[in-house]
Amino acid sequence: MTWCLVRSLVRRSLNPAVDLGQIEGAFVFGMGMLMSEHVKADPDTGACTTASTWNYKIPTATCVPQRMSVTMLEDSPLAFKVRLRS
Repeated sequence: MTWCLVRSLVRRSLNPAVDLGQIEGAFVFGMGMLMSEHVKADPDTGACTTASTWNYKIPTATCVPQRMSVTMLEDSPLAFKVRLRS
């Protein structure tokens, strides 16, 4: 993969740099889970037996897109509402 485009719905960004890092990290984590995992299922129940982070293989620099464009759609009506509680 040479490049990718990621769009994320955010309500209001308190720190865009932190949000950008979280979005990029989530994409790479999900890509690693999707592309590099060997999923095993229990033959009797069909339950996934490799559903933990112990079996997760961290993507290397060669697995990550060379160019990643992230767009944060702020104040989108589709964005999830987050309640901050003290």
